[in-house]
Amino acid sequence: MLLECAACDVQFFDPMKNPGAGWYEENYRFRDLVEPQAVNWNHRQFLKETTIPPGRLLDVGCGTGSFLGAAQKEGWQVTGLDFNEAGVQAARARLGIADVHAWTLDEFLRQRPGEQFDAVTAFEVLEHVDEPRLFLEQCFQVTLPGGYFAVSVPYRERWPRWNEAWDEPPHHMTRWSKRALLAALARTGFQAADLRTGWIASGRTLMGKIKLGMVAGELERAARSVDTGDRGRHTRRAALLHRAKAAAFGAIGVPLDQAIRLAGGTGIDMYALARRPPS
Repeated sequence: MLLECAACDVQFFDPMKNPGAGWYEENYRFRDLVEPQAVNWNHRQFLKETTIPPGRLLDVGCGTGSFLGAAQKEGWQVTGLDFNEAGVQAARARLGIADVHAWTLDEFLRQRPGEQFDAVTAFEVLEHVDEPRLFLEQCFQVTLPGGYFAVSVPYRERWPRWNEAWDEPPHHMTRWSKRALLAALARTGFQAADLRTGWIASGRTLMGKIKLGMVAGELERAARSVDTGDRGRHTRRAALLHRAKAAAFGAIGVPLDQAIRLAGGTGIDMYALARRPPS
């Protein structure tokens, strides 16, 4: 059941329960294998923030570490958290990021109490947690006074209003409007500096709806392979097929994105940058 809070404008599902690490490890298996270095629209919004000098950065929900790798190249000293062990292993093995851990933010606070960062990021995480207020309070806690917090969530008032299965439980627990996100940041103690929407994602949407089965077939062959060499060959072939498909649909998506934007399209994602007051 989808409900809405009249006071804060957040929409939430009842029951509101995150499915746990096991569900994500199974359902994100494909991403962990073939998309380890995707730097997305939300990541780029932070990376082009020229007013924020590089310092220590904590990325909560870092996935395979793609954003961490890009931020590290820009001079940031990076730390990552994700409770999906496979994603964390990909960040370590493929991108060489050492300070990345299969921990929740709760576990990080217990393991490294009192540690704070110049910037904290949480891209496409807030909608997954079943205690969003506590999560934001913890993000505030690990942000240095005067430091920055960047967050992105799917934009529920997006146009076109594509209805997607990923925007429902057990994947997403909450849905966010501009008013809801700004209110949540202010209630936590952050001062919002910027809020924008973008990423039309026509190519990605088409790619998700048109499935040829070739990539999935290679991944299944990899899973069934006893020989590690065969498993690696099938996995590499799946990654190549996926990248070829992404390139093809990406090319198709460019003019579609432009047309939708001209027609008033908002994009499916919302990005906010906020600051913890200096004192």
